[in-house]
Amino acid sequence: MINFKSDSIRHDVMYAFVTECLVEDSDLEFFLTTASRDVVSEYCRSWEYERSEGERCLFVPSMPEKMYDLFIDKLQLDIITHCTVSDQNIHDRINKHFGVPREVLQWDWKARERYVKYTKRGTETVHHARGMIVGCARAGKTTLLKRLLNPESKEIPNMPSTQGLEVHEEIFEICDGKLKG
Repeated sequence: MINFKSDSIRHDVMYAFVTECLVEDSDLEFFLTTASRDVVSEYCRSWEYERSEGERCLFVPSMPEKMYDLFIDKLQLDIITHCTVSDQNIHDRINKHFGVPREVLQWDWKARERYVKYTKRGTETVHHARGMIVGCARAGKTTLLKRLLNPESKEIPNMPSTQGLEVHEEIFEICDGKLKG
């Protein structure tokens, strides 16, 4: 572990390393497979990426093709939120690699960040159903609903009589086979 006196010195050293030492394809390939995801994210960009003034980075060549694949493999889904997404030429590779729709890559950063977050979470099966509680006036329909929402409650609340109709949306959830309100 190497510690630097400041981030500025660290950036200078890392920039010198990635631009001066990684000159052969084999050097870059070794770097992309062994460096941490954070280092690759911070110092590597796709070949067509338009660097901002003062930005210190290494451009990963698109040829041989395996360099982009190594770059994308290292960043995984986080490449969707990486600045290199501004390079339209890498979109097809990201789409091919992860099946991410090209439209997602056009979204703003916050929306892409949400996409990555929910994609990393995995899939979840959602079941939707509608229910209706019907009964005579003052039969206890609202009290029944409150009891279903909070079955642990020992007290039955003194509910005022409902006038007309009440509609409740998305108030129940079933998790691990148990009803949750």
